[in-house]
Amino acid sequence: MRRILKLPQEVVAKIAAGEVVERPASVVKELVENALDAFSKEIRIYAKEGGKDLIKVSDDGVGIPASDVELAFERHATSKISALDDLTKLETLGFRGEALPSIAAVSKVELITKAQEEDIGTRIIIEGGKKVFKENGFFRQGTTITVRSLFYNLPLRRKLLKSSSTEWNRILKIVLAYILAFPEVKFYLYKGEELFLSSGTSLEESLKRVFGGDFLKNMRQISFAQEKYSVSGFVSAWGEGSGEFFIFVNNRPVKSDIIKKAVAEALSIPPGRFPVRGFIKINVNPSLIDQNVHPAKLEVRFFEPGAVYSAVYNAIRRAFSIREPSFGGFRSSVPKFSDEESSLSFKESLFEYECKIKGEEKKRSPIRVLARTSKGYFLAETEDGIWIIDPHALLERLLFERLRNTRVTVQLIAPIVLHYDSYLSSVIKDKIEVLKEVGFELEEFGGNAFLLRGVPSPLSNLRLNWGEAIKSLFKEGSLDLIKAWADLACHAAPKLGDIATPEDMQRLLNELYGFGDFDLCPHGRPIRYFLSYREIAKWLGR
Repeated sequence: MRRILKLPQEVVAKIAAGEVVERPASVVKELVENALDAFSKEIRIYAKEGGKDLIKVSDDGVGIPASDVELAFERHATSKISALDDLTKLETLGFRGEALPSIAAVSKVELITKAQEEDIGTRIIIEGGKKVFKENGFFRQGTTITVRSLFYNLPLRRKLLKSSSTEWNRILKIVLAYILAFPEVKFYLYKGEELFLSSGTSLEESLKRVFGGDFLKNMRQISFAQEKYSVSGFVSAWGEGSGEFFIFVNNRPVKSDIIKKAVAEALSIPPGRFPVRGFIKINVNPSLIDQNVHPAKLEVRFFEPGAVYSAVYNAIRRAFSIREPSFGGFRSSVPKFSDEESSLSFKESLFEYECKIKGEEKKRSPIRVLARTSKGYFLAETEDGIWIIDPHALLERLLFERLRNTRVTVQLIAPIVLHYDSYLSSVIKDKIEVLKEVGFELEEFGGNAFLLRGVPSPLSNLRLNWGEAIKSLFKEGSLDLIKAWADLACHAAPKLGDIATPEDMQRLLNELYGFGDFDLCPHGRPIRYFLSYREIAKWLGR
């Protein structure tokens, strides 16, 4: 039996650091929160190689007194609380006293600071949690912390970090969150020589910086107050999102399933999806939440979750003027999905079915389109019975097969300039080569703009909003080829009722049969429903 041993302090420090510092974005989050707690009006953030090689956060806040500089790197040392009861009335972003020692335990840190009330500042260097240099000097007021070689002494953790561009995008998203939470603060974000700036003048300016100049086009302002909770923000109608949705509790960016659930159910969004953009701010008395449930302060626990859900739900319903359905005949204008439509995931519906048809030969009898119904469906006949066909679902599948089997880009007569918000443009820059495989030829055009020079051949003769088509590929924040083709097909397929004649349907049906005998659209909805003559005869008593 192995004996229980007390771990060395160095090992304990590295384990604890792993709870707070997961990646470069974690470092940026902690340092920016410290800068905000120091009443900074201007914060500059530098990142090299996605923060893996260098992160520097500089502020003009109140600074750290010289006598407290070394204490700031001790575990559980903080200026935010002094007793347990203080946790129930906490109004700062940081409080655990673990950020600086955790960062210093897994990197090489230089801190330069001068307190507002002192004439002389301090410079200290900590490597792997150990002080290697300290001096006093004439420095400007505020604090600058430089973090180099993150996880240099934990090579496995460093190896697990993603690409520089992916880590950079995570840093960007953290900074965008604080730009929304603190619109009065001026933020500078540097990526090499590139500069991203929030002027710190107004919430409107911050919204434009994060969501783009047309942010109000599809967004509604949220404002709702109860005795204990107030809710504010901007939220898009569902279906207009591209992954940029932020949640703040007392100005702290957090993850909250209960708040997302309230938004989703207020907008009647199907389970498992969240195509909404914007932000929600909850202001609540600190005594009604537990902010100490996550080492990196990414979550909060509400003591009255039902009340929070109700406040957010009612705020959304009021902003979008949605009333609950009643027996008087009033119905919500927000679209809903049936359980059948939302129950199958994309990969389950498409890939399981395709494996099935590859494993067995299907008998195909000649099919003849007979007529179009007044609701836009088509009736077709085979020797065995009648098919009811959904033309939109069929076209989705046909366009998907065209895109998957014809990887050709058609050049536009004149390039189109596309503009996106800061986060989405950063993601697109990282995925330009993948977009080429989908069929889009894009090039950067400065700032958050791109030139679109070519589009996928199967879609080139359709009249599409190409900016929205590309945006639709990133609604879940990532991009893979199969899902991209499926989303493009859904975006481009004419709606139910747009196909006019049985002859048009016959031609499209014959083309789809050239690719295979399919029963489902790429996202899992049925293309057709079969009624056998035997079944019809039974119904009619023959």
